[in-house]
Amino acid sequence: IHPFSLMQRDSHPESIYELLALKVDRGLVATIVEETVETVDYSLGLLTTSEGRSSTRTHKEKDFSKFVQRILQTAEVSNTDILVTLIYLRRARAHLSVDTEEWALHRVFLGALLLAHKYTNDSTLRNISWSYATGAFGMRDIGRMEREFLDVLDYELSISEADLLDLHQTL
Repeated sequence: IHPFSLMQRDSHPESIYELLALKVDRGLVATIVEETVETVDYSLGLLTTSEGRSSTRTHKEKDFSKFVQRILQTAEVSNTDILVTLIYLRRARAHLSVDTEEWALHRVFLGALLLAHKYTNDSTLRNISWSYATGAFGMRDIGRMEREFLDVLDYELSISEADLLDLHQTL
């Protein structure tokens, strides 16, 4: 019996277990950053290839990458939280509406991560802890990001094995 599913291990494809065994490293952080950038760019109607981004935008992405690393370490986010965050980012892409580029990457990432963490864990961090971990957003901001992302996802937080398998090719 596998502890994540409480089913026989052979009832799931091996690629699911490969995903669950991923370590949080630079490559995974880079994937989170790229998925967030693509989601925000799609919402803003911007060019999504890294070759076409301005140097200012590339610098912002480097700062954002440091922010992501800090959040993942400070909040002690699990691998499962990250996988679900990536699924939520992809799911939100077609429905997200971003008005301004300022803090958009941070807000979209945090919205997805907050929901993923709360969906996958029985005992979760409180909004004050998330606020502290970000160093940039207050409790009200955190609550607003959570509510806005719930609206974007139309409160559909469940994930399927197929959602995870779609991630396998990327990761």
